[in-house]
Amino acid sequence: MRLSPIDPDRTIRVSRKRPLKARKVAGEHAEVTLPKDGLLSANLYLRASEIARKQIASIELYGNSTHPLQKEVVAHPAAKKPGIVSLTTAICLSLILLLLGYGAYTNVHDPRYTIQVDQKRLDVEKRLAHAHDIGVPASALQPVVEEKQQIDQSLPWFSPAFYVSPGSAYTTQASQYARLPGKIQNVINTSNQQLQEQAQQSLQQFQIALSRRNMQPLGNSQDFQQRFSTDQLLMGSAHEPRNYTAIIQDANNSAHALNQLEPMSQQLTSMKTLSDSFQQNNPKIQTLQQHYQEDMHTFQTSSDPAELLRLQGRIQTHYHQLMLVATQNFPIVYKARIAEFQKQINLLKSYGKNTGQYVQLLKNDQNSGPQAHTDNAKFKVLQQIDTDIASMHVDLVQGQAKHQVLQFHQEVDSWAKAHPYHDAYDDQDYPLNAGYMKQGIGTFLDDDLRNASSEDDFKMVSTEAENALFNLHMLEKDGSDTTAYNKVHATDTQLLQHYNLQHKQVLMVSLAGQSLRFYQNGQLQQAYQVVTGRQQLPSLPGIWQVLDRKSPAIFTSREPKGSRYWFAPTPIKYAILYHYGGYFVHDVFWRQTFGPGSQFPHQDAGGTTADNFDGSHGCINLTEKDMAWIYAHTDWNTTIVVY
Repeated sequence: MRLSPIDPDRTIRVSRKRPLKARKVAGEHAEVTLPKDGLLSANLYLRASEIARKQIASIELYGNSTHPLQKEVVAHPAAKKPGIVSLTTAICLSLILLLLGYGAYTNVHDPRYTIQVDQKRLDVEKRLAHAHDIGVPASALQPVVEEKQQIDQSLPWFSPAFYVSPGSAYTTQASQYARLPGKIQNVINTSNQQLQEQAQQSLQQFQIALSRRNMQPLGNSQDFQQRFSTDQLLMGSAHEPRNYTAIIQDANNSAHALNQLEPMSQQLTSMKTLSDSFQQNNPKIQTLQQHYQEDMHTFQTSSDPAELLRLQGRIQTHYHQLMLVATQNFPIVYKARIAEFQKQINLLKSYGKNTGQYVQLLKNDQNSGPQAHTDNAKFKVLQQIDTDIASMHVDLVQGQAKHQVLQFHQEVDSWAKAHPYHDAYDDQDYPLNAGYMKQGIGTFLDDDLRNASSEDDFKMVSTEAENALFNLHMLEKDGSDTTAYNKVHATDTQLLQHYNLQHKQVLMVSLAGQSLRFYQNGQLQQAYQVVTGRQQLPSLPGIWQVLDRKSPAIFTSREPKGSRYWFAPTPIKYAILYHYGGYFVHDVFWRQTFGPGSQFPHQDAGGTTADNFDGSHGCINLTEKDMAWIYAHTDWNTTIVVY
């Protein structure tokens, strides 16, 4: 359809008087002409009219303000000037903050404040490293390490005041660091003392195990004696925790090896008996016999705990191999093993232990033997019997230990009641064997038995009880001996022989006679009268080794001040430790009376005081002159026998 020219009568001009600015803003849109006929639909026409009216109304509403539509066009060029100002401000602020931050940084790191803290911290770190190097256990140092870590993090980094005036915070931190060296030294001293006492205990356990082997020689006990002497000499030069730790490890390993010699010897004997029962032309038996010879040679010559531990494993392996061959002679071997099992049950029963579970195991083994027809079945039967016997070992050694300790206590009490010592000074009766009672070695035996858990522990208790009972019998015999104190006593000779000490240097202390005799290679060299522990705090009977030597020394009381047995720090010129816990042989300046009966209340020749009217606190007292001679003529390898 062709459009005709616009006719003014056929159109509606949408026009209105507007301000000049409005017209300028509206521009070509300020005036809109729309056709009146069907060129545009009615809806389109109305829509166009509405748009035009809104534009005009908007201009009139904002007046001199920029129209929103124009803002989108012209706002950006107009904003350039304020943006430059904002950027400059930001840069200036950043520079100011940077300068302030640098000032704060330099302030809190000012050497005037930090140098002292750094020195204190480095000193603490050096002392901790030193403590670690000399062997202080990490567990003992851990509390100090944790405290240092807390001090390291104690500065108030999130406090603005700290950056302005950090001096007080650094002073506090430095003072906290300054307290740690003293704590570290206390840890070192405590660890040193504790490890020294542990080393002394370990050496005594080593000595007890060694004394058993000296009485019942097995293996290379002579070399173990040399090993013990070496550990004693190391005790003499030890001054750091690591030194004592090394002694503890060697003494414990050696004692364990000595305790294993007996079961190893029994197994070697079983191997020999078993192999001898077979035909000797059997190649397997010949090989196993060769193994036996090699094992026996190592057993008799080695004193290295690690090598003996490996030997124990080899013996068990070779015994296992021998049992495989034993199936060829099953009836004889089976009968022998059943008899051994029955023997062990009877022994356990004699100790007063319940044997019900083992009797049942024995019945099971007795029933399974006749039913074994194949080599494999026979081997399993023999293996089961050995397993059942082995399961009794701990109960056996425990039962033996309990039985021997009980027997010892009964003997002590019985003899004390039958042989009281009457003290004319206070007209009271006292037991001569107080050192063997609960207040003496009896408590140590009970404690060791109560704390025992392993086979080695119970064997140690058995040896202690056995030795204590023998020593008690020597005291009982010596109590009625009228031989002069400076002559050889029959009990001395018996003790030297029993403990195989004829070729050693020995201080022989008689509790009944209150005397000390010095033996060198079985020959009496010197004799002295002494004072031993009082009734409540007796000297400890036993076979002891030197655990420490001090000259001079300051003795301090283990009892709290105000206690009946507390004493002021006392200077001593010569002291030899014979049992851990402070039991010494030493000189005294406060006594003039020594000899028989001086362990009980008495009148001292120099005037009776609270310190000299009774026996000692467990030590063995001599005059300064006598002790000076003893100290000069003994060393770390001297044995001390108290009976």
